[in-house]
Amino acid sequence: MHPDEPQDQPTSNVEIDINPPVMRGGALTEVCAAELAFYKDDPAEYARLADWLAELGVPVSTRHYDAIYEPEVAMDPDELFDGLSDAEFERLTSR
Repeated sequence: MHPDEPQDQPTSNVEIDINPPVMRGGALTEVCAAELAFYKDDPAEYARLADWLAELGVPVSTRHYDAIYEPEVAMDPDELFDGLSDAEFERLTSR
């Protein structure tokens, strides 16, 4: 429980998944289409979504899943998230 929450009421358990992977794509539309294709485990789904977006006039840089821009990162996002979470937990519980 967060220290600012009232202590005289039942505690709510809220789970939030905020540990995103490195997103593929150069624009939000590409990221969303790539994520859908990834979760469906179907690279052809990306091409279908890219074609549909193009029909709507939304620019997409490629129609090929394997050619989607994939940024390089200096630090693994999972490690960064874990380190920040641990530090915040320590800060909140050391009062």
